[in-house]
Parts: sequence; C-alpha cells; structure tokens
Amino acid sequence: MKKRFGKAIRRRRRELDLSQEDLAERAELHRTYISSIERGDRPCLNGHLGPCSADHIGPISLGFTHRPEFQLLCKPCNSAKNNRMTLRDVIHLRQVEAEGEKVISWHSQALWDARKNDVVDDEKALRLSKLLRDNRHTLMSILQKIEAGGHFTFLAAFLNLKEAEHKVEFVNLQVENSRTFFDRINRRYQENKYVKEQKARRFRVAFQSLREYFSKENRNAFVISSSEIDNTVETALSVLQESANTIRELDYEIAALLSNGVRETVEQKYRDIVDKIPPTDPPEFVKAKQELKKAMALVAGKLSEMWNDERYIRTDLDLDIQLD
Repeated sequence: MKKRFGKAIRRRRRELDLSQEDLAERAELHRTYISSIERGDRPCLNGHLGPCSADHIGPISLGFTHRPEFQLLCKPCNSAKNNRMTLRDVIHLRQVEAEGEKVISWHSQALWDARKNDVVDDEKALRLSKLLRDNRHTLMSILQKIEAGGHFTFLAAFLNLKEAEHKVEFVNLQVENSRTFFDRINRRYQENKYVKEQKARRFRVAFQSLREYFSKENRNAFVISSSEIDNTVETALSVLQESANTIRELDYEIAALLSNGVRETVEQKYRDIVDKIPPTDPPEFVKAKQELKKAMALVAGKLSEMWNDERYIRTDLDLDIQLD
C-alpha cells in the first residue's frame, strides 16, 4: 500500500513537471519527507518517515537482555532517545515480563523490580534510566576489581561464547505498527572457522571495552559503595582465589595475551584460548556469581533509596555514559 501510494505521488509529480524540492516547497514539507513517501518507507514509531533503524526495546546498555524484538525509529528520534527509556518502553517491558519473558539481566534485575512500577510518565522513565546507568557504572567498577585481581577466566564465563555456535534465522519476520514480529526462531548448530573467529572477537572486544571504559572521562558517573557491598565483593574475590590450578594457569595465559598490543600477531592466540574456557561454570564460579548478585542487590537498594534525589530528578544533568 505504501509503495503504491509512493509511486502514485511520484507519477503525479512528474506529470506536473515538479521536482521533489518544488513539491516540498508547495506542501511546506522537507524534501526528504517527499523522498521517503515516494520510496514507500515505513514510518518510525513516532510517525516520522524513514529511513528507519532498529531500536532495541529496553536499552542493552542499561542492563536489559538482548531480546529479539525491535521498534523502528528514524535517525532524529534515535538520536534524541540516546539510550533513555520512555513510558511506552517501560509499559511494554512490564507487559512482556508479565507474560514470562526475561527482560533484564541479573545485575540490574533488583533495581528494575524495585522501581519499574513507579514509572507513570516519561519523566519517571528517564529517572529510572539514570538510576540504571549508575547501576551499570557500579557494576563496571566491580568487574574492574575482578580484572585487577587477575580472574580473567571468570569474567570470560559471562560472555556466553557458545552462542556463536548457532546460526539464528527468523521465520516470517515482519513489521507491524513499527515493531518487529516473527513466527519463531530457528537455531542451527554450526562449527567452522567463522565460529571460532566470532568467539575470539567477542572475547577480545569485551576485555578491551572493560579496560577502555574507565579511561574515558565520565564526569557524571557515580559509583555506589558501602562496607557491606565491598565485603560482599571481597567474598567473591576470595572464592575465586580457591579456583583450580588449571583455571589459575589459564588466567595467567589470558593476562599475557591481553598485554600484547600487536593485534595481528595474537589473533590466532585468541582463537586458541577461547577453546580453553570451561563450557560449564566450576563450583567457585557459581558461588562467586551468587556473591556478585548479592552485591548488586545491595547496590539496587541504595539506588532505589535515591529515587527522589536531585541527581535523578534534574532534567538538565546529562548522565549518559557512552560505551563505544
């Protein structure tokens, strides 16, 4: 329908010997709007014509899971949103969660549970976004402590590297009301050179990103701390110190690899090392993860208490922390 309408507009414009600029001027519209109509572009979620890009519902940078659901946003809308949630996003995520889907990761679950039902307008949605950003920054500071302790294999266990072994295909993928829908997802196991390259790349980028995160200037970043949180993190570190010798040896090997700054000479070593990551968590990893979950629950409690703090109410304070 949109494409037929676009063709009709283009045909009529040519009959009248009008350029896109001429028609846009007469209709008091921008030329790109006319161009989008003639291409048959789908409108974005806010009714603007495209071209559109896929926006993940529930920003991953705020701790939400990588669910296979997206909404179409034009470039101006995507830029304006900038990893901030709207009331519409929160309502949708609450509905999806009520249907049994997991919408948020373990490290942000407690804070989401504490404040998701307090979001009744866009201002509250923005407020929760700011809280989740500080939650993320606190998590990153904890992960930095773990890296400083040399527990690289434990950190690698969070990367879900085995996901690269599956080729994912969406069956009957379509867009309705500017949101993606599909009948089902087919996951086909694959084992080839590309899989190992994907694992190695994910491994390398993750550790590089962790090291770069705190090298950037984040004036407004805020780390939640308390003696109870610190003690819980220390318990996790103590547990990891009891890891088997094979794990500790792998930690040393990863540390040496990460210290090598010549990327071209170590790509093969990255591919070799990902095969050594345990496919299942050793007991020490399981217990350490439990302690970290406790620590993040304590962080959530502190942040939740700051719901009415000026830091999160002020609309002129830019708390966005870029990850790329």
